Amino acid sequence: MLQRTIYNINLNVKELAIFLGFMLLFAIVIYIMLNKFDIHKKRIAYIGLLTGMNNYQILILCTLTIRLFCIIYSAVTYTDVILLSLAIILVVEIIYIVLNIKKIVFETINIVAQIIFIYFINILKSYQIEVSNEMYVSQVIIVLIVFIILYAIYFFLKGFEDLIKNTNSNKKGKHSK
Repeated sequence: MLQRTIYNINLNVKELAIFLGFMLLFAIVIYIMLNKFDIHKKRIAYIGLLTGMNNYQILILCTLTIRLFCIIYSAVTYTDVILLSLAIILVVEIIYIVLNIKKIVFETINIVAQIIFIYFINILKSYQIEVSNEMYVSQVIIVLIVFIILYAIYFFLKGFEDLIKNTNSNKKGKHSK
């Protein structure tokens, strides 16, 4: 089992390297933005949202971001080992649910729907490759990919909004005491 897992990881090492490189680039951009932080500039609004967060909230934001990029990657690309991508999404979602236990039912329904759509997209891509390369199959795949990307972005923004509301309410609570 471990050998098969290592073999599957070796098959996807290029995609994993691209994903890690993208995340590193994202971290560098955020680091540069925070170094040029000046309270008198107008672009402080977005960066200011992130500076008031504690480690717990930053971890929640990281799980939201990783989940979004993994879902988009899984929906857009085709791999034979889709279960590995779905397992990564599931692990990140479990971490998010543990950190945000109040939304367990909502997030469970959300991630199950996303995993089902991604798996369905993968089944259609397999059908297209192995059986029939009809135009209508391609159109259905494109519509499903656009839908799952919009669905994932919506839930990312919803989670980010909840996180910002909690951050702002924590700040107000600290100042009023």
